[in-house]
Parts: sequence; structure tokens; C-alpha cells
Amino acid sequence: MNHLYLLPFLLCIMAGLPALGQADGSVRGTLKDTAAHVPVGDATVTVLDVRDSSLAGFGRSSASGGFEVSRLRRGAYRLLISHVGYRPASRNFEITEQAKEVALGEIVLTDKSSTLDAVTVQQEAPPVSMRHDTIEYNAGSFHVKPNAVVEDLLKKLPGVQVDKNGNIKAGGEQVKKVLVDGKEFFGNDPKIASKNLPADAVDKVQVFDKKSDQSQFTGFDDGNSQKTINLTIKKDRKHGLFGKLTAGGGRDAGNAAGGFGDDAVRDSRWEAKFNLNQFQENRQLSALGMWNNTNKQGFSFLDVLGFNNGGGIGGGMGGGGGRTLLDGGSGVPLQDLAQSSQAITTTKAGGLNFSDSWRGGAEAGGNYFFNRADDKVRQKEAKQYLSPQNSYNQDHAGVTDRSNENQRLNVFSDIRLDSFNSVKFTSAFTYQRSNSLSSAIDSSRSRDGNELLNTSASNTLANNSGYNWNSTALLRHRFARKGRTFSANLSFGLSDNSGGGKLYSVNHFYKAGGADTLNQVYDLSGHGNNYGVVLSYTEPLSKRSLLEANYSFYQSHNLTAKQTFDADLNGKFTQPNQQQTNDLRNTYTYHREGLAFRHQRTGFNFALGATLQQAASVNSFGYIAKDSLLRQSFRNVLPNALLQYEITKYQHLHLQYITYTNQPSLTQLQPVPDNSDPLNIKAGNPGLLQEYYHSLRLNYGSFDPFRRTSFIAMLGYNGIRHRIVNDDELDSVGVRTSRPVNLDGLYQVNGFISWDFPLRSIRSTVNLKSDLSYDHNASLVNGARNNGNTWTVGQGADLQFSYKGLLDISGGARVEYNDARYSLQPGQNQHYWTETYTLDFNWYLTKVFSLASDLDYTHRSGLPAGYNSSPLVWNAGAAAQVGKHKRGMFRLQAFDILRQNTGFSRNTSQNYIDDVSYQVLNRYWLLSFTYSISRFAGKAVKGGMERMGPDIKFVR
Repeated sequence: MNHLYLLPFLLCIMAGLPALGQADGSVRGTLKDTAAHVPVGDATVTVLDVRDSSLAGFGRSSASGGFEVSRLRRGAYRLLISHVGYRPASRNFEITEQAKEVALGEIVLTDKSSTLDAVTVQQEAPPVSMRHDTIEYNAGSFHVKPNAVVEDLLKKLPGVQVDKNGNIKAGGEQVKKVLVDGKEFFGNDPKIASKNLPADAVDKVQVFDKKSDQSQFTGFDDGNSQKTINLTIKKDRKHGLFGKLTAGGGRDAGNAAGGFGDDAVRDSRWEAKFNLNQFQENRQLSALGMWNNTNKQGFSFLDVLGFNNGGGIGGGMGGGGGRTLLDGGSGVPLQDLAQSSQAITTTKAGGLNFSDSWRGGAEAGGNYFFNRADDKVRQKEAKQYLSPQNSYNQDHAGVTDRSNENQRLNVFSDIRLDSFNSVKFTSAFTYQRSNSLSSAIDSSRSRDGNELLNTSASNTLANNSGYNWNSTALLRHRFARKGRTFSANLSFGLSDNSGGGKLYSVNHFYKAGGADTLNQVYDLSGHGNNYGVVLSYTEPLSKRSLLEANYSFYQSHNLTAKQTFDADLNGKFTQPNQQQTNDLRNTYTYHREGLAFRHQRTGFNFALGATLQQAASVNSFGYIAKDSLLRQSFRNVLPNALLQYEITKYQHLHLQYITYTNQPSLTQLQPVPDNSDPLNIKAGNPGLLQEYYHSLRLNYGSFDPFRRTSFIAMLGYNGIRHRIVNDDELDSVGVRTSRPVNLDGLYQVNGFISWDFPLRSIRSTVNLKSDLSYDHNASLVNGARNNGNTWTVGQGADLQFSYKGLLDISGGARVEYNDARYSLQPGQNQHYWTETYTLDFNWYLTKVFSLASDLDYTHRSGLPAGYNSSPLVWNAGAAAQVGKHKRGMFRLQAFDILRQNTGFSRNTSQNYIDDVSYQVLNRYWLLSFTYSISRFAGKAVKGGMERMGPDIKFVR
């Protein structure tokens, strides 16, 4: 079977396991004071392999002075003993087949009051540890390339996943924030920190669920926590300036893969970027910028106004508190098979970030970030619609040129007024502008007789602009009695957006024997405001128990309007199109009253609570010269529970249950049809109900700092009532009309396991990852319910090897199986495998010269003909350091040498299967120069790495 390609890799790992099985040796002894001859407890006992001084194990002495370090393999070792009040001591010993257990007897330690020799023993921190509800990784325990960024470090951490687009998951949850020393870094965009900060500046990586500011103050989780990563910076980097400047240019070999364009086209490639960071104790100042046409983005494009949602103007509204633990989309994505970005992009971006804190508890900061992305999209699409009646296939070929521009400004201040009162202000402003020009040719054929149903040729033009501004003020007061607090969180927001476009489309319907031409322009506008307050009061019931009473109020007002005009006989747009014109006014209000109880003991705490939510939605809309009013009211009880249990010092259990509601967006409510794609028409539904979520998540973590192993597991469940899904009507001439509706009985389950352990026999580290997800979803097709059940099962293994600073090798393999089954059309069930293999090495030939290469191989099976491709993407390059202190580096890189990078993706929902091929960036070379800036405490630091030579890293 093709999907068994992973077996050789796994067998290589298993071949080393017998060596682990021989790790049954141990050493023990007793520590005594040289003068008083009393036991010495809490001393650190470290065992080093005499061959390379690598750490073989460590532990601590008990109160009686006894210690034992077990699980040692055959070999010679050196035992080091250190204690804050005594001189270090050492002993050599050997584990053999005849002497597996070594007893060193009594070891006498000399008090430090005696003359000390110049002996220094440095204890190695454990690679993974648990501090309450925070998983902490010691960055120095995970080897990365010398010029690596934080994203490369995160990929090495057990329990952390980074996909090809730079999205980060920790313990199976999407990471929403990356902090630097506990402070925000360029707002809420995790990619800015992960893709720009150097990995060698990081001391610790901490992963935790960051509660809202109000929850941190009260001690009660309000359900608005976010998975967060905090990067602590090394102390020596907090007293100077560090960063990098890079510029380079090259040329490609044409980008006509997949049948797009002319193979003879040769485009120039360039990239320039810089990042500068100045950290002074509590002060942080960072600047970064980039300009390239090599599809490299060091940020996330935030579509806060929904401009990329089919050309309309809309957005979400407050839903009643809580977070989405699992993907809540209406489709059932099997897997995105894309090898790279679905466009060739020119990117410009830059920004500044500042934060500082002062004595007395005052803290302030802000950031500004600008980005622009110009995309060239060339796509071909084959879509199969699943319906017992009127089932057909649709082919699409499209060309799109678009630009998106985004400017963000965030400021905050946190001021401690006195020992009992404090106030925190935050404000976030985003301005967004976009425009696009598209041309497309579409055709549909019946699935039974391959009869041509329709053809369509269309040209569209769209442009939008707008802003979004949100501000909060959090007032906090502590009473004299410990645990008694009062807080008020006030919020206010404004939004405004406008846009328009033009559509010209010629459509032929062969089965019905007709044709039509659409030639129209439209104008869009939207305005909104919202305001709310959250009040919280906590009262201690005892030293271990706390009660919270809270009240929340929120109201939003939104107006969205669309006006459409058809061309008259003279080609002027003077004729109003009533079916494409409407306005919608929405007012959404909720009141919430809640109680919560929290109890805490050493190693154990739990919280129970419930909220009564009363919500109302008023929709007033005008459509086809008729005004309508729809009022809806909702009453829900929202229970929540939290349990945290410290089983041992290195074993932790975390269980959380929350409920929340999700209000439909304006786009989903707006009843006017969107005919920008004449063969796929979308319309809203003003009668939609809000979704109600039950979310349960169980996390378990186990860490052994002595064996340097970690085990992380997660299990999650989402049950959704009134879930918003699509209702598709497929007619006999091949036109689909889709509108959102509510369905019940839908749920999701997912699980994740990560096991990290050393393979000392080959001086490597292994990480095994398993994940499982199941999605029971549904939609409507021509009025009939189509249930979809999707399984995704994945198994991966990664191995890291480093040899004496001369050679770094890392490899990985992953097999994923996808299974999707449908109730209406079982013949369209999908089953396919995807295997991914990676190999990456750096060879440091001299102190100034190195070679590098990486391979990515993907094998697919079970897909339709033409999509079971197996591309092998090979990159290679060389790097040389130059100049004083080796701070300059030339790099010559060649990307996709074999020119096999392909653009394919599959997207599957209950109602269709969509196979897409698209133009990608293929083979090109790039020569670049990088200058490293490192000045600390007034001294220049060499740019050379702690290796034989410089490093080269490939960024896609």
C-alpha cells in the first residue's frame, strides 16, 4: 500500500529502541556534611557521559541525604554534586553488564566557608516543565539554526504545531497571541513575532490560556481566554540593540506550472527586510519592514471588515461570550493539499512597536503596522455538486489581480492609581482598503449524460475601504479584605465602510434554450457602533473559597445597504435593479447575570458558574420596494466549569466546560442576492437564529525532567445547536442558489497526543505526534438534509540530530488519512491518504562557510486522476561570513531546483467537492547579503555563530 511509505522511517526509530531497553543501570549514594557529619538534602546530582559530557540524568538528594539516578545505559559516567552551601564534588563510575547498580556509599561535602577552588558546575534546565497551568519550554534545549526565527524554534517544541502558512497550534488549539516578556508585540498578530524575532534571543517559551484582563483581576474565567505564547528574552539581550538587515535579488525559471501562462516568462525576484530591537529592562522598542515578490509574509492580513467575503460588506456581532474551541465553519474541510500560496504576491510592510513600565505599576505602549499585498491569482477549478436530483459538474478558469492594504494602530496604558485602584485603557484602530479585477469562464455539465448545461463569461471589478475602531476602559478596585474586589469594563466601538463594483457577464443556458447578459454597477455602504459594560464583584467566603457575581450589557447597531443599477440601451447605468438593492438595519442587545464559585487548595482548584443570557435581535430591511420588520428574542442558560489538578509535581490535569452563543453576521442576514458569480448565487437569511455551543476540553501533561521526556494529550468536544449551514438549491440548468439556515444535531470531536523523548544511542531527539478529528455536519440540498461524517487521522514522527557543531540534520514524516461520507450521495464518499516527508541539513565546512539543503516530498493517493501528484521540492544553498566580527553574510540559494512545486487543493463540504489547481512560484535563485547588528552594554558582539560556519535557512 502506498501509504506505508512511513514504515522505513518508523523502523529506523524502532531500531534504536533496544538501546533504550538497556537503560537499566543506576547509581546511588548518601551525602554528608564534612564537619557536622549530618545529611545534606536538596543537593543537585548530575550524571554526565564522559565521552561528550552530555547529560545522562540528574536528581536531588532527599532530606536524609540519599540520592539515586536510574535508567542509565552501559558506559562510563561522571557524577557531579552541587549545593548552594557546599563545594562541588565529583565521582567517576561505570555501568557494566556485571555491575548494573553502582553504590558510591557516603560522599562527604566540604562547607563553602573553606577555601574554594575555581570550579564551576552549571546545571542544565529541563527542556519542558509545568508551572501551574503554563507549559514552559527551555529554548536552549531545542537546537535551531543560528539565524533562525522564533517560528523555527516553535516547530521543534513538543505539543506545538506550525503549518505551511505560519499558523500556530499548541495542544491542538489555535494560538491567538504571542507576547514578548508578557507584553503585546504588534497587537494581536502572532505571526509578526514568530516570523521576525530571532530565536537565539529567546530564553523560555511559555504556553498558556491567557484570560481577559478582567478575569485575571477577579480570578474567574469569563470564557474569553485565548491560547497564548509568551517569549521571555535572555537577560543579555535586554541591554542593547540587536537585529538584521537583508537585501537580495535573483531571477526565476518561469512560473507556468499547471498550464498557466508562457514557460518562457522570466521574472526578477527580490527581497529586502530589516528588524531592529532595543530592549532596556522593561522598555521594548522594535521596528521592522519588508518588501519582496517571493511570497514571504511576516504577518497576518486581518480582514476585519469582511471585504474578502464574496465582495460584500458585513461582519460579525457580539455573541454572548466565549471562544470557539474547534473550527465552526459550515463546511467539512478534508485537507488543504496546497504546497504553497495560491497566488504570486508582492508584499510591502513595516511597523513600530513600543512598550514601557515604570515604578509604581504604570505601564504603557503602542504599535503601528502597515502592510500591502498585491496578488496575481491564476486558477482552474473542477467542482462536483452532490444532489440526488440535478447533480452536475462545473469547470472554472479564472484570473484575478487584487490588492489589499491594511493599517493598524494600537495603544494601551495600565495605571496603578494607589494600592487599591487601577485603570487600564486600550484602543485599536484599523483602516483597510482593497480592490480587485477578475475575469472568469465557467461551464456546467450534467453528471449522468455529460450534457452541456450552461456557459458563462464574466468580468468583475470591486473596491472597498473602511475603518474599525474599538476602545475599552477597565476600572479595578481592591477592598481592604483580601479577595473582595469590584471591576467595571467599559467598551465602545465604531465602524464605517463603503465600496462598489461592476459586473459584466454573458450567460448561456442550453437546456432551457435561453441566454442573458448582466451589465450592472453597485454601491455598498455600512455603518455600525457598539457599546457595553461588564460589572464584577468578588466576595471571599473563606481562605480557600471565593464567590463572584457579574452583570453584562451589550448593544450593537449596524446598517448595511446595497444599490444596483443596470445599463440602459445607451450603456449608461440609469435603471435601478430592485432585486439587487436593499438595506438592512440590525440592533442586537443582550443582558447577562451570572454567579460563580471558586475553591482552591494546594495542587487542586475548581470553579463552577452559570449565566442567564437574555438577547434580542431586531432586523429592519427594505427589499423590492417593501419594508419588513423581524424581532427575535433568545433566553439561554450558559453554565461553565473549570478543574485544575496537579497529580504530581510533573503531572497536571486540566478540564474545562463552557457554553456560549454566536450571533449571525450581517452578510448572513442580508436578504439581497449576490450574483457576482452568476452560476453560484448567494443570499442571506434575516430569520437566522443564534448558534449555541457546548464545549468541553480535557488536557493532560506529564514531564520527566530527569529523563528529558514529555507527554501532552488533549481531547475536545463541541456540540452545536442551531448551527448555521448552507441550504443549496441546484436547478436543472446548472445554477446554484445558496442561503444560510439553522440545523441541529451537529458536533465535533478532536484529540491530540505528543510524546517527546531522547534517543541517546544515536544522540538524537524524537517526537511522535498523533491527532484525530471527527466532524458530524449537515446541510440542505434541494430541501433534503445531507449528513456528512468526516474522519481525519494523522500520525507523525520527527527526529533531530546534531554532531559536534559540524552537522545538523532533522527529518520528519507524517501520514494522514481522510474519510468523508454523505447520506444523500454515498457514491461521492471520499477516502484518501496524504504522506509528507521532510529532510533538512546544514553542513558547517569551515568557520565561515557552510552548505545547506532541504527536501519536501508529498505523496497523495485516493484522489481523482490528475490530483494524485507526488512533488519533490528541493532547495539548496551556500553561505559565507565576511567582515569584521563576521557580521556580514552572503547567501546564494536555489529554490525548487527540480521544478516540481505544484498548486493543488481539495475543499469538500456536504454539498460539493472542489478540486483546484493554481499557479505557484516555481524554481528561482536568490543572492542576498545580511548584516547582523548586535550591540549590548556598549560593546559590539561578533556575528559569528557557535558553530564551525554560518547558517542558511530556507523560508517559503
